[in-house]
Amino acid sequence: RTPRNQTTRSYASTSSTRTSQARNPREKSPYHHRSSIHSWISSDSELSDSDYNQNKRNDDSRVRLNALGCLQSIARTSPKLLYPYWNKFLPDARTLSFSTSPSLFTIISCDPIQTVRVAACSSITTLIDGSKQYLSLADDRELKSSFTPLSVNLGAIVRQLHHELINALRDEQQTIMLLQLLKCCNVLVNNVAYDRLSSGYLSRLFNAVLPLLFFKDTSVRISVFNLISAMIESKSNTDEIAIFLQEPLIEISKSELKISPMTEGNSRMNLLTFLIALINDSQQPSALRIEAWGVLCVCTHLHFLLIRQVKIPFSRWTQLDNLISADLQSEDLNIRAAAMKFLEEYAKAAAAYFNPSDQNNNENERTIDRSKNADTMPVSELLQWWIFTLDYYIQKSASDTCHAIRALTCDCLSHISSSIFSELPTDRAMYSITLLLRMVQDESPNVRASACRALGVFILFPCLSEDTIFATDMALSVIQNISDTTLLVRIRSSWALGNLCDSLVTLSEVRGNQEISSSVLDFLTVDMFNKIVGAALAASVDNDKVRVNAVRALGSLMRISPERYLLKEQTGLVKDVVLSLTKNFDHGSLKARWNACYAAANMLRNQNFPIGSNDWTTTLYDSLSKAVRSSKNFKVRINACLALAMPNSREKFGNVRMFSRIFEVIVVALENADNMTETGFEEYKYQVNLKLQLLETYEHLKKLVTDDDKVYIQPLIERVSNCPAFKNIEILAMKSNQGLS
Repeated sequence: RTPRNQTTRSYASTSSTRTSQARNPREKSPYHHRSSIHSWISSDSELSDSDYNQNKRNDDSRVRLNALGCLQSIARTSPKLLYPYWNKFLPDARTLSFSTSPSLFTIISCDPIQTVRVAACSSITTLIDGSKQYLSLADDRELKSSFTPLSVNLGAIVRQLHHELINALRDEQQTIMLLQLLKCCNVLVNNVAYDRLSSGYLSRLFNAVLPLLFFKDTSVRISVFNLISAMIESKSNTDEIAIFLQEPLIEISKSELKISPMTEGNSRMNLLTFLIALINDSQQPSALRIEAWGVLCVCTHLHFLLIRQVKIPFSRWTQLDNLISADLQSEDLNIRAAAMKFLEEYAKAAAAYFNPSDQNNNENERTIDRSKNADTMPVSELLQWWIFTLDYYIQKSASDTCHAIRALTCDCLSHISSSIFSELPTDRAMYSITLLLRMVQDESPNVRASACRALGVFILFPCLSEDTIFATDMALSVIQNISDTTLLVRIRSSWALGNLCDSLVTLSEVRGNQEISSSVLDFLTVDMFNKIVGAALAASVDNDKVRVNAVRALGSLMRISPERYLLKEQTGLVKDVVLSLTKNFDHGSLKARWNACYAAANMLRNQNFPIGSNDWTTTLYDSLSKAVRSSKNFKVRINACLALAMPNSREKFGNVRMFSRIFEVIVVALENADNMTETGFEEYKYQVNLKLQLLETYEHLKKLVTDDDKVYIQPLIERVSNCPAFKNIEILAMKSNQGLS
């Protein structure tokens, strides 16, 4: 490569010609001012070669800059059109051996104009950004074949991208250029599927950016932390990431970073201890300390055992504890928020590693892949951690003047597991409940939203779902916020309301659905029933993200409603519920549609539900039949078909005409079960479930056929018996039952 301070080879040499054009005789000659020019320049020879060369270099740089801008615009607007031409702009294994095959990295390393180099780096970033699906094909394995597949070409490009970026980072000293290179590395890491590549890419990149942790410019150091976070979050090669997180960094002198008492005498530290020391140094810029907290959050989320240090319990947490205590008292609200965010991430990760086996209680346990590491967090340790956190952190952060910190406090509380909550001392448990019920009235919508979410988690705890007082207070708070002016608050409130109604279903099923438990009856008064139904009905016509949970709440509530609530004086309200669900069968997001169909199935599970004779019976069954017949989404069709299998008596299906229409819809669906024309590829994985549900619904309806129905139903039964698709589904069902047994 030619150094930038020496003469570089020209990227293009073109000759320009001027064409003569006819001029207006009255127009002044282009040489009109030549006499005035000669008044201060005696001859053209006084224009030196250096001036000419400088002008030429400026013109050439503008040409290169405009060309790069054009390339960047194409990459931004039509990225897929450039995929076949990547090897023209990016290096690969074949072009490296030929000096006559330059790439965009040639400009980065050789161009004397900084703005051009920055534009070249920005162009590479734009080319890579959004290409995750394309780069997922990359394979860097050596293949001996006369044909070079696309995956190998992409693998070579990915390998050389890392190689060139690492070299550029090591050679570069300009702040602006370093920021662009780090941004390019960040985009590359976010778009490459490292699990398909050989190991070592992230380690080499990590070692290349380590010296920049001590760069003079704070913005560069912040960008390094962002890149490290992206590498850890890649979720590929987790073993490789765990290794370089624990490896000692470069030698750190006290002049580069003030070593805290926790790391005194240990000049060689790994990344985690370095982050702790940096956060503990109050002389470091606040923005840098905040980013360090962010890296620790990512490490906690994906490498919790390294943060927790199982072999030396609480050794690293003791260091972090001191940092959190100090930073929660900082005058900088961003520092306080960063510390509280880490505490919330730690609580979330601890819940994932919690092992309640010694309590013989696996309720609400969060699953996590422990195939590579079977370490778990015992209940005694996590219980003591929560008591300490409630006493020293939650009480302090709950009264913070910053709304973001109060919201994080509620988020932190939402990560308590039911097993831990049931073991908390009574005063701490009551404090947690009281705090959330107070926070749900906060002036900040973010705090109200977080509090509603936490209450939605708490209501699923068995020890709280049977508490009539808590359920009542929680319901009234959520109902009040479900009409909030802020969308986020309405979304979280509707989710909490759905969980409340689901908890009522769970309590009712404890007795085998024979009778409703006394706690449900004590809570679900007529007034409370009307309030919940009214709030859910209003939310069912709101934003899609709100109605998703509103219809869920309606279905669950109708499922456990006592018979006296469904009598004549309540039929108007029940009719509104039915019409609300039918409107959501074919309107809104797909999730809202299949939730509405499932809610209808829940509603029809209630043996006392007054369907069959009411005027809205036809509306409900026709809407469900339409969903089974014509919906392009298989989950919608499955849930609609499930709803048609819920009524347990013939009278609930109305007259003969209505019943025969429903029966025919199921028969036609069975006949066309193998017809996947105009079906999206993503629906294929639900095809088997749809077939099995159609068969189950058909068998259920067949059992309900009466003598009066046979005239209309018998021809349909004969059609099914002669249908090859039906026989295949029966075989499929037999295999499925054998697999379950």
